[in-house]
Amino acid sequence: MVGYDKPFTLSGRITAPPGCDGIYEIALSRAPFGSEETTARARVATASDGTWSLEDRAPVNSTYFAEISSGPCSGDAAAPIDVLVRAQVSASAPRRCKNSGVVTGTVRPDKKNTSVRLERKRKSGYAKVATDRLDRSSRYRMKIPKCTGSYRVVWPTQDALNERGQVRFGFSRGGGGSRRALPSRRFI
Repeated sequence: MVGYDKPFTLSGRITAPPGCDGIYEIALSRAPFGSEETTARARVATASDGTWSLEDRAPVNSTYFAEISSGPCSGDAAAPIDVLVRAQVSASAPRRCKNSGVVTGTVRPDKKNTSVRLERKRKSGYAKVATDRLDRSSRYRMKIPKCTGSYRVVWPTQDALNERGQVRFGFSRGGGGSRRALPSRRFI
C-alpha cells in the first residue's frame, strides 16, 4: 500500500525463454480499479540480467501492466500488478485552547460528500467523538470536545478508488492552564 501521490517503485524481471535473450524495452501502463482504459506510464529498458524498475505516483488504486515492447519476444506480458493507495488526510488544530476547539482539514483525492470522523484515544483504543460530511472542496470541520489527549481524523474506505487514510494530532499542557497542540503527523 502506498500514500496518495507519493513516489513508489515498481520492479520486475524478465525470464526469457530460449532464443529470447537480450536487453528489452518494457512498456508500462496503468488503469484505475474498475476501469479498462489504460494510460501509458513509461518505457524502460531492462538491465543485462533482465531486471527493470520504474518510480511512479498514483492518486487512486490502480492496476499496472508490463509488456515487452521490443526485442525477439515483444508482445509478451507479465501478470498485472495491483497498487493500493491510501487517501491523504490533513488536519489543522488550534495552537492553544483551554476547553474545546475546532479541527479543520481536507481529504485527497477529492472525496466530496463522503464522511470523516474524529476519534479520541482511550485506554482501550480510539473512540468516535464527532463526524462530518466533506464539502464540495473535500474539506471538513469538527469540534474538538476537550483540548487534552491524542486524536485522529479518519477517512474510512468509502469507495473502490482509495484505502482508508488518517492523520493524528494531540495536545500537551502549556503554561497558565492552556494546552498547546502537538505537531500534526500525517500517516499515509
